This record gives sequence, C-alpha cells and structure tokens, in this order.
Amino acid sequence: MKVVSSLFVLFVTASVFTSCNSVKLENKRTVKRLNHSMDSLQKEFKKIDVIGYGSLLTEMNQTISQTKELTDSMATLSNEFIQVYGSYSSAAKILSRTINKRLNRIESGLELSKKQIEYLFYDIKHDNIPNDSILIFIEDEKRELLKLKHEVLTFNKSLKAQKEAFDATKAELDQLLKEIN
Repeated sequence: MKVVSSLFVLFVTASVFTSCNSVKLENKRTVKRLNHSMDSLQKEFKKIDVIGYGSLLTEMNQTISQTKELTDSMATLSNEFIQVYGSYSSAAKILSRTINKRLNRIESGLELSKKQIEYLFYDIKHDNIPNDSILIFIEDEKRELLKLKHEVLTFNKSLKAQKEAFDATKAELDQLLKEIN
C-alpha cells in the first residue's frame, strides 16, 4: 500500500509540474506572438513617409502664406476661389494636427508597448509574476496592441486623405492665383 501511495504522490506531483510547465510554455508562446505582431506593426508604421508628409505640409503652409499676402489687399474674392482655398487650407490644418498631435503619441506608444511585451516575456520566463496574473497582463498587452494598430491605421488613412485633398486642389488653386496676379 505504501508503494501505491508513493507512486500516486509521485504521479500527482509530476502531473502538476508538467501542467504548470505547459501553461508557462503556452504563455511564453503567446507573448512571443504578441512581440512578433508588435514588430510587424512597427515595420508598418515605419513605412509611412512622415518626412514626405512633413515636406508636403511645409509646401502647403508656404502656399497659404503667399495666398494670404496676395488676397489680403483684395476687396472681394470669387466664390470659386474661396471654395478651393478653403479646401486647401483645411487639408493643411488637418495634416498639421495629424502630424503634430498623433505622431509622437504613436511613436511613444509603440516603444512603450514593445518594452512591456519584452518585460512580460522575461517575467514569465523567470517566474516573476504569479500564474493567476499572467493572463491579465497578456490580455492588457493584446488590448494595447489592438489600440495601437487602430491608431497607426487611422493615422495613415488621415495622412493619405489630406494628400488627396492637396492633390485635388493644388492645380486649381495655382491657376486661380495666376489669374489674380
């Protein structure tokens, strides 16, 4: 009977140890997948031509300044000019806000989330987090990653939309400005 009891205790201990190791291994795999997803998101973000959009904004602001100087002395402007200029200057304002307000927030969010995922992996590997808390941290990082994906996607869409507005109004605005000169 003692042998059976000893074997039972050994079996239960081995089962618990194996179960804990498989949970730990699965948690590490999940965090590795999160890390891979974060790497992919950072690569997508780096593909956005922020410098090009910054140059576009500079060009737009110069055109707006020149247009303002030219039109300030005029008593009346055509409705067509006002409409085209309004669309053009709105695109510049939105582009400016998008770059100035969202760029740094996204960059710092990506950097912070990347570090958090790396720390989480380290902590799981070294048993620094209680097992009952690991899934909470993993879910937090998943939510943050989804939020950052959405931010990067909307940032990119907004930049493209303002570039399209620029492209749609630039030639027409230039023509109207030539007519004023």
